Amino acid sequence: MEGPRGLGMAIPPGDGPTGGLPLLAELEARWREYFDQAQEPGFTHCIGHAKAGDTFASWLEGAAAKRAHYRWAGIPHELIRKWTAECRRRNEAIRKLQTTPTD
Repeated sequence: MEGPRGLGMAIPPGDGPTGGLPLLAELEARWREYFDQAQEPGFTHCIGHAKAGDTFASWLEGAAAKRAHYRWAGIPHELIRKWTAECRRRNEAIRKLQTTPTD
């Protein structure tokens, strides 16, 4: 029997040091932490030395920083799309609550 798909991999049940599915849950939780870090205002991502011979680190900001951070963390695209949509829905709900007149 094959394990879950949709994360860019298939993990058979019982495979791995913790039994496959618990390992996947731990990995997804870690990916979510990295995703949430990138949602913080002013988030930046260090890419190290951009060119050979550089003596300073290069930092990315905005959407480029998020993409680089997701790539560094190895977050599957399916999860990025899912969590980004959740963030948009949550932010939209918050905006609506903030603009709703209170009588």
